[in-house]
Amino acid sequence: MTATLPRVTSQDEPSVAPEFRPGLVMPGLREIWQDVERYDLVRSVAELEAFGFTVISPEKAAPAGLTDRLLDEVLDRAEDQWGVRLDPEGELPHSAPADVPQPHDWSMARTNRPILYTDFPDIPRVFEEALLNPVLLALVSYLLGYQCLLSSGFGTFFKGIDTPDFPLHFDGSRMSPPSALADCANALYLLTDHSVDDGATCFVPGSHRLLREPAPGEGLDERVAAAGPKGSLVVWHGNTWHGAFAKTTPGLRISMPLFFCRPQLRTFFGLEHLVTKEMLDRNPPRFATLMGQDLLWGSYQKTGGSYADVEDADSSRLGLVRMERSKSIYGA
Repeated sequence: MTATLPRVTSQDEPSVAPEFRPGLVMPGLREIWQDVERYDLVRSVAELEAFGFTVISPEKAAPAGLTDRLLDEVLDRAEDQWGVRLDPEGELPHSAPADVPQPHDWSMARTNRPILYTDFPDIPRVFEEALLNPVLLALVSYLLGYQCLLSSGFGTFFKGIDTPDFPLHFDGSRMSPPSALADCANALYLLTDHSVDDGATCFVPGSHRLLREPAPGEGLDERVAAAGPKGSLVVWHGNTWHGAFAKTTPGLRISMPLFFCRPQLRTFFGLEHLVTKEMLDRNPPRFATLMGQDLLWGSYQKTGGSYADVEDADSSRLGLVRMERSKSIYGA
């Protein structure tokens, strides 16, 4: 007998969502669940709860050629940074070209580590589009709430043949006592096909419930691959044990990670300095929230980059502006 996931809404029965009391569990839960249903993500939410990760198909996760535009952009930026054009069907160079300034150790390009682009003075429009993908945001908001922040992002994994396994680990904040609620979450755009042999990201299903790091060697026999074709999107709970399989196939495995956290945590990188007034003007308010413009505590100086508030406002005024804005967000 096959179990069927219950739906919150049907044509015959109204949704229970309007009965939710805003703020009782977390601000915006009703609206977040409406997005989950709107984008047909109930199964993905069930997989996040049961397994700690989910893989969304390209048809749902990356409409209108988003993947190809992301891939072109990261290849252009890698060329700007390294002075060589990477071929997705080729291999990574073994060393940096002569006389090319390197903001990061070239050896990092031979590992499953991100090559971060946060030192660029701008964020390409296609990266803004990737961040505001409603499918991605529906799942990340379900895990972290509407006011979550982008902690690190706009980097790329380039993984070549013979790259070894990447060890299992988890990204939780390691607070004591640990919490089963996610305080961080990951999203990964697959910009090439990913399989076990391609060195796909791997997970230990259900490990997000253990609330701890894996011991050395633990969980290796239980790893499963987040396999999917180019254009897929992987989202996972920050407590889920994850790593990557060794890459044994030719060509490059390319992916773009976005790491999110709750607003009470400090982000990995101060991405707010990349935000311009033009970005805020052309994007919905959620973009400002994700980029740290709506925090209720702290203040940005005039040189810090918060164009969301008037330039001559003092810190107390900035706090009031952010507080008023937060009240208008999903009934917060």
